[in-house]
Amino acid sequence: MPAYTVTVTGATGKTGRHVARQATARGWRVRAAVRARPPDADWVRLDWDDEDSWASAFSGSQAAYIVIPFNHPGAPEKAPRLLEAGAAAGVPRIVLLSTLDAEHAPPDDPVRVAELALERLGVSWAILRPTWFLDNFTTGSFAAMTAAGELRLPARDARIPFVDCRDVAAVAITALAPDGPAGYLPITGPEPLSHDQVVAA
Repeated sequence: MPAYTVTVTGATGKTGRHVARQATARGWRVRAAVRARPPDADWVRLDWDDEDSWASAFSGSQAAYIVIPFNHPGAPEKAPRLLEAGAAAGVPRIVLLSTLDAEHAPPDDPVRVAELALERLGVSWAILRPTWFLDNFTTGSFAAMTAAGELRLPARDARIPFVDCRDVAAVAITALAPDGPAGYLPITGPEPLSHDQVVAA
């Protein structure tokens, strides 16, 4: 019997690399959908600037994990078309990485537009809505400040239930499974922390 096959976009990124690793641990076949071949990976070319590459990235997969690269110009606006390409290629289950605050975003916000586009596709879908990644302090946006020993953010005493990207991936894997949950899946860490507490830790 052929292995359960999942397409993972952003397979070298914060959550995608953990999704790929955890999917492989389950015995699934992972197709890393990226622009250039990553080391030691079964890969398929997917370039957000080349829509002709989209269909083949999804063809033959039973599920797909989609990450919108917001630092790639034009990608957020193209996300609905990429999701449509996945459904048109026959992927029956699509999991989209969103954000916890997308629920309150205006209707023309690219993240919310992508969410609503996925809902309309007629596939089994799950939308992950995680809170801020704890990993941002070590490998993401705030890593340089962390390394320098001084964190400057307009946070005051606000508390956030930061979440580890490995936990986001674990939820993604559950949703990608043939009998996985569907719908909106909020994801938070175990407790709300202030930035002072994070810095102290």
